[in-house]
Amino acid sequence: MLSSLIAILIVVLFIRHRNKKALKKWELKKRQKTHAIKSLGFAIGNINLIDKGKINDQIGTLKKMPQIGLCEYIAGIDQFDEIIRKPNFFKTEPLVNFTIYENGLGVSIVGNNLKTYYLALKNTEIKNIYLQHGEITLLDASSHAKRRAILGGLLFGPSGALLGGLSGMGKGIIKESDSLVITLNYENREQTLLLEIRKGKAIKVFKFFKENYPEIFLVKE
Repeated sequence: MLSSLIAILIVVLFIRHRNKKALKKWELKKRQKTHAIKSLGFAIGNINLIDKGKINDQIGTLKKMPQIGLCEYIAGIDQFDEIIRKPNFFKTEPLVNFTIYENGLGVSIVGNNLKTYYLALKNTEIKNIYLQHGEITLLDASSHAKRRAILGGLLFGPSGALLGGLSGMGKGIIKESDSLVITLNYENREQTLLLEIRKGKAIKVFKFFKENYPEIFLVKE
């Protein structure tokens, strides 16, 4: 009996440590990316969550099937920040899904409590959608010095295809994640939803927003 209780205690302590570590990682990422985005002139505001049952009232009927897990949430929703910061048994990334509705963009986010939370962004509110390239850290093999460079045209060519140039460089390069920045005229204020594009999903994100929001979707260097 005692050995079983000790085993359970070890598991609980491990899970708590793991979740604290994951929260600390998210907080650091939030601070870094929010600072970077603010330095580019974006205002990180507060967008309100909405009940799932009210989505159709806000942005009409479903038009296209959702794109699942393309991004992770970083900043812009104070209500969701509080949800992430609450202690929880589960360790999940705040994955973001996008759905096209008749009159807007549906955004759903999975919290670390395994519940899903929703935004209904009206097309009339969406000002711009930016794919912000992450930076590259180039490691100088001779001096081990780090040099930073903006990804620029390495990722997307004119057609949106992934270009070569990074393959074969091995440990000599560290690629920071790309960001998706959605700016809104929301409740008479400029608001920004900041997301991190998941590894390997940049092309899908590019194609999705280029197809559905061609006039306001931009790729920023």
